[in-house]
Amino acid sequence: MRHTFIAYCLSLLLSSILTQTVLADSSNALPRLPDQSTVLFANQSHTVTDGKAWLTQTTMGHHNYHMHGPSTLQFNLSEMKLEPGTYRLGLITRTGTTWRDSRNQIKQYRIKLITADKQAIELGTPSLLNEKQNPPIRESGKENAYANWFGTVVLPNASELNGKEILEVTNLAGHGGVIAIWADTNLTNTASATLLKMQTPAKHNAFILGQTPTVEVSLTQPAASGDQDALLKLQRYDMITKTTDQTVLPVKLLAGQTIHIKHPYPTTPGLYRVTAALVDSADSPITADTVAVEQLYACTPTKWAKDLPDDWPLAAHVDRRVVALPGFKHFRYFAHWSRIHTAPGVYHWEHFDEKYNEVKNIGGKLMIAYDGSPIWTSSRGKAGMAWVKNATAYPPDDMTVLEDYIAAMVSRYDDAQGTIDSLELNNEPNTKARWQGTPEQYVQTAKAFKNGIKRATPSHPIKVVGPAISAGDHRTTTRKLFNAGLLDYVDAVSAHWYEEIMSFESQTPINNLIRHVTMLKDPMEKLGKDLPMINSECGIGFRARMDGEILDQDTINAADQADESWNREEKWLIGPKWRRVSEYRAAATYVAGTVMLMNYKVSPTYYFSHFDFMEDDAPSLPWVSIGQLGYHLNGVDYHTIKPLDAHVIGSAEKDGDPKALAYLLGNPGEKQLIVAWSFLSDTTMGRSKHWQAWLNPVDIQITTDIKQATASDLYGRKSWQLQNTVGKFKLKVGEEPVFITVK
Repeated sequence: MRHTFIAYCLSLLLSSILTQTVLADSSNALPRLPDQSTVLFANQSHTVTDGKAWLTQTTMGHHNYHMHGPSTLQFNLSEMKLEPGTYRLGLITRTGTTWRDSRNQIKQYRIKLITADKQAIELGTPSLLNEKQNPPIRESGKENAYANWFGTVVLPNASELNGKEILEVTNLAGHGGVIAIWADTNLTNTASATLLKMQTPAKHNAFILGQTPTVEVSLTQPAASGDQDALLKLQRYDMITKTTDQTVLPVKLLAGQTIHIKHPYPTTPGLYRVTAALVDSADSPITADTVAVEQLYACTPTKWAKDLPDDWPLAAHVDRRVVALPGFKHFRYFAHWSRIHTAPGVYHWEHFDEKYNEVKNIGGKLMIAYDGSPIWTSSRGKAGMAWVKNATAYPPDDMTVLEDYIAAMVSRYDDAQGTIDSLELNNEPNTKARWQGTPEQYVQTAKAFKNGIKRATPSHPIKVVGPAISAGDHRTTTRKLFNAGLLDYVDAVSAHWYEEIMSFESQTPINNLIRHVTMLKDPMEKLGKDLPMINSECGIGFRARMDGEILDQDTINAADQADESWNREEKWLIGPKWRRVSEYRAAATYVAGTVMLMNYKVSPTYYFSHFDFMEDDAPSLPWVSIGQLGYHLNGVDYHTIKPLDAHVIGSAEKDGDPKALAYLLGNPGEKQLIVAWSFLSDTTMGRSKHWQAWLNPVDIQITTDIKQATASDLYGRKSWQLQNTVGKFKLKVGEEPVFITVK
């Protein structure tokens, strides 16, 4: 099973000829390796020493040694027939396990080298090798679910080998896999021999207000290579403008030693990919054969939760795999009753403890969401809740059981800073999958929540929120719940704006942002109530990046409309699935929709974090744009908001024409903010506007008595002064909102 690089290339060609059935966006070619590599493909001779692992076929012409959870494989390097010397070692491994995340599995690998005398040398965790020129390949999977990503990874240090060692690969968690191991024999020049690593000092690779974006590069020179003078090239790629800047630094490499270099970058908001490589000259290009490392980071002028006010309008979800990012004060967490309260008197709080501590430590607040009942609490058994084995959509037979659970939860997590801020009633009771009780029983759960909180005697008020109505037109369900008396037992009402957050016109059929507001507001008013309204869940699914690039909306639209399952009558669908938008559109629409909801007194808005606020170990573009909104809201009384008269100059403002919206936040004499954007009008077709063409900036006018202001684009790349002319501001605004600051 020993292959030279030439034989390896021939195997790629053969596999591409023999393999016919692959995903449209996958490749049947193996990830590329460094030149002159010696490759050992996974085979039956390799040993499973711990856990479960087995060979599976791939579409790339070679087997993958699937590693099922915690498991260990051993590869005997004698099969590679290596000459004694210094080598760079790596693998072709399963780097990602979900449709959108190409590298979430890498951190689970630990590699050891076992010598002939049984000494174990820790080689550490691998990293992707030159990702920009050689990105991971999505070999198979299911859209928006699981996927098999494979990529070329390299170990952080060179190894002195005599060719008789054993390479031990351990997978700590999740589903890993190894297609091959490789040894780079081309160690005759600096670029191949020196070991490069790069990281950022920022948590989650997210730089915020007061921090300087910085990459930290370490360079380890093998002892056998001697001292050398070299050039370190740093290329930073701006994923918004698709431009690259470059820095070349002279370095002195010392044999057997590691040097560390920190390089700062401007605080310009955005998303960036930095590539580091050693080159022979400043003009040497970084190619697919260059030994290089990459690091993504995001930058936006936001703050951690502890530095934000309690009424902050921007909120997010967390769960076991979704982290609490900066920029948000409130976080919503599904603490499934059925997974915690597994039997009478038996509680398992471990996972809850993790998220509670994470949010508490950053000064955040938690809304605890509730979804289904433990099966043992209902004599009617299992119904709905297919995603939780021991849960049912039936309410408990005895509401005191629920009350006991609420009291136990509140008692356990009560603290001086009031981390537990609110408890939300059963999620989306308009769906049979989640709720199969009556409106009266739903009100009884609200009573149980109130009684459980009271019994626990918390040191601070804890709100009860509901009914967490889903996206879509569910006015009948809402009215029944309110008429049954729900409003007497909740402190705020909640619903979920998904497609609605992209539909700005009240005439849009089926549903829209404004109609979803009136779904809560109108029946409240009829009952003489005026409770706060909360958007406790919303999200905009965007397309995965292609080879690390953000796809633009028009490219996505062209591909979608060429799909034979695209429905011209329901343009927001591809077959039965919702179309995904560009990352640019998601970033723009989160800002626009949030501001419009604030105008209708819906706040805060919780962004459902499953909609990819983290992408490839760094925050995505929506996080950057929402951070920009937060930055401009600082110092503004954002509870005071009103619409301004705004129009696209020269537009008939009929279906298919551009329209403009503008909202003024704040009080006269204080800092104020206008947020303005344009969109394509369409009242002929329901649901969201995923399918529309991208709207570039058009000329608009905003009627106002404000004399002058400073305008800034969505990502803070440019700003300009506005002067009032005949009672109007005139400027160019497209789908991406513009911030206009008045001081």
